[in-house]
This record gives sequence, structure tokens and C-alpha cells, in this order.
Amino acid sequence: GRFGTHFWAFQEQEVTPDIVTMGKPFGNGMPLAAVATTDAISKSFANGMEYFNTFGGNPVACAAGLAVLDVLRAEGLQQHAEEVGQYLRSRLQELMPTFPVIGQVRGSGLFLGIEFVQGPSS
Repeated sequence: GRFGTHFWAFQEQEVTPDIVTMGKPFGNGMPLAAVATTDAISKSFANGMEYFNTFGGNPVACAAGLAVLDVLRAEGLQQHAEEVGQYLRSRLQELMPTFPVIGQVRGSGLFLGIEFVQGPSS
């Protein structure tokens, strides 16, 4: 959602990764992470090797993750991130002539980065 234009940042590049990981924002503070992968990769785990993690399948954390997704959709937070991010990015770019330490402002939605430099040539 923070990326604004797309739910997943990789969609902007028009690629489909073999593995996608999700973490902190997905659980909104709850101990939740997830991995999504291709069918072929997931089937490679069916070789007798046991997989274990400390938070695996916690129903409270999973319910929190589903609630986060519901709120993202219901409240239009992805579109809001795009709108607020465009405003923030433009305001930060307006500061560049006044503060030459700002080398570049880049990103999409609220997934922004500011590059700080020592001078115009760096």
C-alpha cells in the first residue's frame, strides 16, 4: 500500500518475482511475516525436510494481518498514500535549491527516499 500506484513495488517494474516476503507493515505491530512463492518452489519443501519458525501460524497475528488488508481496502489507503506521497515528494524537491545537501528525492507514494550529499558534485 505505501507504494501508492501498485500494491507491490515490483508491479511497477512489470516483473513477477519467484519469491515475495512480507513483514512488519503486514502485521501492523503483531509478530507476522509471510513468504509467497511459485508452486514449483513451494513443492520443493515437500521432500521430508521440516520447516519451523517461532511465529508460524499464530491465529491472532494472522487475524491482525487480514484486518490490515481489510482496512487498506475499505479506507482507500493505497490511493491516499499515492496522493500524500506526491505532495510530500514535490515539497521536498522544492527544498533542493535552498538546501544543496539534498541530492535527490525519489520513490513512489509514501515509499520515498532522500539522498543527502556533501555538495552539488557528489
